[in-house]
Amino acid sequence: MTKIQLSLVLATVFGLHTVSPALAGSMYKITDLGTLSPDGTDTRAASINNQGQIVGRSRTAGNTASSGYIWENGTITALPLTGPVNGGTPVTLPGRGGLSRSINDAGMIVGAGDETAGPTDRALLWTPNGSGGYDLNIYNFGGLESYFIDINNSNQIAGYHIFETNRRNAIFWEDGTRINLPSLDGDQNFGLAINDNTEIVGYVDSDGVVDGTNVYSAAFWEQDANGNFVLTNLGIPNGFAQSFARDLNENGLVIGQATNGSGATLTSSGFLWDNGNLINLGSLGGTRGDALSINESGQIVGFSNLASEVAHATLWQEGQLFDLNNLVINGTGWVLNQATGINGRGQIIGFGTFTNELGETETRAFLLESVPEPSTIMGLLAVGILGFTQLRTLKK
Repeated sequence: MTKIQLSLVLATVFGLHTVSPALAGSMYKITDLGTLSPDGTDTRAASINNQGQIVGRSRTAGNTASSGYIWENGTITALPLTGPVNGGTPVTLPGRGGLSRSINDAGMIVGAGDETAGPTDRALLWTPNGSGGYDLNIYNFGGLESYFIDINNSNQIAGYHIFETNRRNAIFWEDGTRINLPSLDGDQNFGLAINDNTEIVGYVDSDGVVDGTNVYSAAFWEQDANGNFVLTNLGIPNGFAQSFARDLNENGLVIGQATNGSGATLTSSGFLWDNGNLINLGSLGGTRGDALSINESGQIVGFSNLASEVAHATLWQEGQLFDLNNLVINGTGWVLNQATGINGRGQIIGFGTFTNELGETETRAFLLESVPEPSTIMGLLAVGILGFTQLRTLKK
């Protein structure tokens, strides 16, 4: 065996070992993220960065309140709920609302939660303090409520501001400056995700009038040469009444949902907007679905209902929709209901129901990490044995 042949063998071994989930069709192992309180029965994951840090919210205090959390290296830790409002007097949040919603690669975290009981949500920003903890700053933009929803790696934030009853603006926030994003002159507009190119997606009321009625259409904002934001209406897929953009990646691929009806009559499907092409992501047999997160490889996670209308977490890649419940190797007791985030490493987060040995069922947050399929493992073993045999031959 020549040195060139040996190099090819080794390259094959390491190449198989590092092939991406999108190419290998991996199975997944599941990790339960745990709870912040022994009697908490509802923990959900909202966002994961490329370092594998996860944020979300967990019920505490007898399930009457919640706390935002960060999970890393196997440990779940509550985020502080006390901080200054607009740089002034500190307040302690009561633990109501969405709380931590997004984390960037530097560990900056954004979210929203009530300042006091009632409809008083405020935009929240947690900053690493250099001592292993986080400092909270609370922002009140006036009017009724303020929300930070997503943060990019330049610490630019997308969200929205309820400035009066049933009226809200999509917003961009950077270094203490808030900008109202352009609208189509309707009632309510939402900014939900921002990428590192300062492109924002969400949805806007597209009927053009302030009339208490919303006809939502997926929206895309980008800056022009002068730094001003320009709105593009992504439109509503044929056969649907409304559309909602949820996330986008650095390549400008946008994902979200199209719907008909509302309440008990709601039907929906996840969609991908790809350079003007609208792709329906399909269904697991039920009448509802949504696409919630997309990574740089174009992998999309969300949920789709079964024919029984039970929601199952999904992964869409290379034109196929997969039920993640069928891809977990250690999922006994779990029903994965929604996949809410996927990072550049292909790690997936979400929440589902877990039933323990006593028959008690809780809502728990999970992390899925890919493992090679048995066929891939056998291939690795075969190539490894071949390489070992050839190495022994060389030594003789």
